[in-house]
Parts: sequence; structure tokens; C-alpha cells
Amino acid sequence: MYIPKAFEVHDQEKLFDFIKNNSFGILCSQNENGPFATHFYLM
Repeated sequence: MYIPKAFEVHDQEKLFDFIKNNSFGILCSQNENGPFATHFYLM
């Protein structure tokens, strides 16, 4: 995935804090019927 330089984050602790505080995600997948998205929330 292309990430513009202005949005790059190299501080892992900062990234982990962001994930911990914003833990909703979407997993995009593909099967024989086409693409689909699975929404998940990490507690």
C-alpha cells in the first residue's frame, strides 16, 4: 500500500496507541462470489 511521506509513522508505540484507542477495523476479502468486508471491533 502506498503511504505518502506526510502520513508515514515510524514510532511503533504511537501506532500501537492509535490502534488501542481506535480499534474498529474492516477486513476486506474475496471469495468465489466476489469481494466482501468483515467489520470487527477489538476489545
